Amino acid sequence: MTEILKIPASMGSLYGVLHTQSSCLLILSHGFGGSHTNHQDYADFFLSKGMSVFNLDFCGGGLESKSDGSMLEMTVLTEAADLNAVIDHFKNDPRFTKLFLMGFSQGGFVSSYVAAQRPEDVAGLVLEYPAYVLQDDARKRRCPMAPFLPPAMLCGKRLGMFTMKPQSPLRFMM
Repeated sequence: MTEILKIPASMGSLYGVLHTQSSCLLILSHGFGGSHTNHQDYADFFLSKGMSVFNLDFCGGGLESKSDGSMLEMTVLTEAADLNAVIDHFKNDPRFTKLFLMGFSQGGFVSSYVAAQRPEDVAGLVLEYPAYVLQDDARKRRCPMAPFLPPAMLCGKRLGMFTMKPQSPLRFMM
């Protein structure tokens, strides 16, 4: 059975597609700029093995995202809040007894971050090229004039400029 879901999340509603087959649910988290359509091949593989799968669109995601929010406001922490909202939603769903996370690139970083905080709720974790270098890359590329620059454009979407203070997570401005 396939369902379209809208789950309350960090910037409004988070869109996702749920394929229900068993009580084991795999939650797929796309990478930066992606959407629920990016990893359908993985979804199909796990569905063929009898698992249920939820493909999500992070709020403020990519060009094909059907979730609310803007890339100007999206951060790793808003994506973590989104994933926590998804886990909370399915944790209380009697159809599912085990939740697994699978993340790609930035979605892999977010999945591992959330799984580490919620070991009692996450039965397993699968990571494809997790972007553990996000903070280091951002520091290397940080422009001292960033607070004074206009938002950047990427694939037709406006992006906020980021700033970091020592010992703090990435934050987007604007």
